[in-house]
Amino acid sequence: MIGEDRGLKILVDMAKRGEIDPWNVDIIQVTDRYLALLQAEEFHDLREYGRLLFYASVLLRIKAEVVGGREQTWTDGFDDFIEGDEFDMYAGNGQDLEVDALRARLTFQNGDVGVTPRIPRPRRRPLTLTDLIRELKRMETLQRIHSQ
Repeated sequence: MIGEDRGLKILVDMAKRGEIDPWNVDIIQVTDRYLALLQAEEFHDLREYGRLLFYASVLLRIKAEVVGGREQTWTDGFDDFIEGDEFDMYAGNGQDLEVDALRARLTFQNGDVGVTPRIPRPRRRPLTLTDLIRELKRMETLQRIHSQ
């Protein structure tokens, strides 16, 4: 998955040196260290530097979402609702859905739509280095598709 990708190797090297915990990545710390390394290095290959800057921009976006309190997406709330007892009560017995009850649980914030869970679930599992690398590669692929 990493191959010769220097941007991802930087992250793996940070984990090997013990600078970051690969099983519970602190995205704020990782982003700051990544940017500091980019600033300290000299680059001779414009393509490689562009990829590193792209990864840095993705890290900054993730960091901004975490700092801004947007760790969960609207799908998390929807998943909570689907897994909850109320969904079974409404959908499982063939009765019509109670629209007022559902409407009361919908939230709209910053253009996102969510469903407020009845009982807050424990926080999702920590972000791992593998998750972070997978997300960076996914964002790179999406960026390539959109630029074509």
